[in-house]
Amino acid sequence: MKIKEIIIKLLVVALCPMLTLSCASPEKDGSALGKNVNECNKEYLEVLQKLDVNFGKNASYNSRATAKSAYFTAKAEANNNYSIALDEIYQTASDKKKSYGNHKSQSEFNTAFVNAIDSDLSNSVRSAFANTKLPSTVLLCIKSIIPPKPSIKQIQQDLIGHSLSEGVDNGYYPSSWRWVIAEKEISDFHIINTLSETQTEYLFIAKMRLTSEVGKAFDATVKIRYILPDDDDWTIDFIQSQGLYIIKTGYYGDCIKSHVYFGAFSWSFCLENNCERALEVGGKVLENGTWKKFSVVVGSHDTSSVGWVVEDGYIDYVERP
Repeated sequence: MKIKEIIIKLLVVALCPMLTLSCASPEKDGSALGKNVNECNKEYLEVLQKLDVNFGKNASYNSRATAKSAYFTAKAEANNNYSIALDEIYQTASDKKKSYGNHKSQSEFNTAFVNAIDSDLSNSVRSAFANTKLPSTVLLCIKSIIPPKPSIKQIQQDLIGHSLSEGVDNGYYPSSWRWVIAEKEISDFHIINTLSETQTEYLFIAKMRLTSEVGKAFDATVKIRYILPDDDDWTIDFIQSQGLYIIKTGYYGDCIKSHVYFGAFSWSFCLENNCERALEVGGKVLENGTWKKFSVVVGSHDTSSVGWVVEDGYIDYVERP
């Protein structure tokens, strides 16, 4: 019997109480409706069992994600039809109980109804209804689908939301700095070296250009590792920065003036922004005989300083933050 036919049968069971109730006794009517709950529960579990056993036999899926979606869609439909059928029975029970003219008859009906329901069966249904795990038979079907390695287009899509550090020694940014990849920021993506390519792992080095909405850009080299889980398509395990190098446009170089300020308590590298736009300034300062890189955002028509015992300094780039 096909799943749709079983679902139709499930709905018919829900309507049966309207035809089978006897007006002779509250106990008989309550017991009959309670038994209908049991039948509804049995039918639901049968629907799920047939779905689990037959899943994938009459369909082909081009990805594991598509197969999982198909299973959960079918289960959601079974859950919905079961809920409709069960609600119909309980509504019938409520209406029938109200039809009795005295409290004693209503109590007799309700007691018979509750006592007739198989609590173990109901518990099994509640557990199955709420279960979000894939059955073993469905997992086997999904695992048999071998998806191709992710394409360049898919890799770029998968990278959205992942983050990269600067990835260089003595960089311009602090260790906490991250670039979070957003949509439409990746261009010129290409794989330069494949490190591992097996049935469950795809590890490679790639280069790309990252460009923010305001135009700030980096040339990035990244290591990317994909894995193939038992129940999913190729998934990024991690990405690791091998170096982000800012693109220097030169558009804003004239906006920033700099000098070393020798004060009574500190010697700092001062930056003065003469433009109406906040700008990011990257450069180097010489402190205690060591050159150190820095990056700081200087507000519109504002000043900022770097370091405490600066002997010298210079600007490497000025770009939009």
